[in-house]
Amino acid sequence: MSLYNLGSIANDVFDLTDNIPDSVSGAMIQIVDRRRISAEQHTGLVIGSVDIIERYQGPLIDLTLSRVSRAISDSGFDGESIKIGEFTIKKGNKSSIETAATFYKTEGMEALDDLKGRFNYNKANG
Repeated sequence: MSLYNLGSIANDVFDLTDNIPDSVSGAMIQIVDRRRISAEQHTGLVIGSVDIIERYQGPLIDLTLSRVSRAISDSGFDGESIKIGEFTIKKGNKSSIETAATFYKTEGMEALDDLKGRFNYNKANG
């Protein structure tokens, strides 16, 4: 992976998700940016909106997939089927969209927790 920006994360989410409603796809950059800000707040690390390094890309993609899944569910998705990352969901199966959202949120948060743990430093007294 190379350096990403918000648009790169959004493009990956578009590639991993079929049939995104216009109401969701039109707000994709804002959704990605809100996930980025949440990740910064959660970890205490500065991620930024450009030159996003590789170790942050996966968690941001997962967290964005989670939020997009919830937005699709909230929008009352009525297509025949939808693909969200590794999940293919048939029409009328809202609980599967929620399962995908929970899965990607858990994956993203666990990856952020790993990053946070990697960058915690303790000041030596003395």
